Amino acid sequence: MTRNAVTRSRLFPTNGYARQVEAWKPIVDVVHEKGGIFFYQFGHIGRVSMTGPNDQAPISPKNLTTQEIHIVVDYFRVAARNAIEAVYERCSKRQNRRVWWFYRETLHIRVDKVGIRLSPFGYFMGSGDSNPGALGRYMAESLNEYKILHCHVLEPRIKSEDEKDDHLHSLVPMKKTFKGTFISACGYDREDGNNVVAECRTNLVAYGRLFLANLDFPKRFELIAPLNKYDTTTFYTHDPIVGYTDYPFFETTI
Repeated sequence: MTRNAVTRSRLFPTNGYARQVEAWKPIVDVVHEKGGIFFYQFGHIGRVSMTGPNDQAPISPKNLTTQEIHIVVDYFRVAARNAIEAVYERCSKRQNRRVWWFYRETLHIRVDKVGIRLSPFGYFMGSGDSNPGALGRYMAESLNEYKILHCHVLEPRIKSEDEKDDHLHSLVPMKKTFKGTFISACGYDREDGNNVVAECRTNLVAYGRLFLANLDFPKRFELIAPLNKYDTTTFYTHDPIVGYTDYPFFETTI
């Protein structure tokens, strides 16, 4: 378990991005002081969006024009530059809510410091594919050309919040195809996370909801300590601001 941090923020070219850049700098400094490394993850919200940057009309849900494709590419370019300005060492392009294959043209930074996050098995907002396994392998093979740092993929193992299905699909063919570091995520606990790495089904396991609810997550895993239960009603909320830094630390729960 490392102390590296993965984060997301508003670094796309909007009215507030300059404040976001400045706000993240002291946070990055603290992570550096503790010997950690930042991976910054950014992605276009796509068909989930209600408005575009600067309160413009969203570009989806609809097919993009050629001109709009270039606009989206430039959003990623600007976001990558803003991330560099905020002193992040790594950038990670999030899974496709828009066109993942633009990432090399978009970033114009060293590709050995760039990762990508994909969800070929996802069906969110009607974005599913008829052959997600083949799609995942195709994407992994295509990404090898660019020698990027890592490929972070969501496992097709969640049926509901508290129910997992480990047998319908597997990321192993995609992992075998991709030549860089392969990261799996989606519903892992300590035991099955360790098992999937030991069985060479992935190189690393990423944790999201559990980490959000347990800010001392690495320590809890190290001590095999009990975990706080996350509250999904506070996810992606901004008013009131709860569920981000107010979960109890391990020392205060015993």
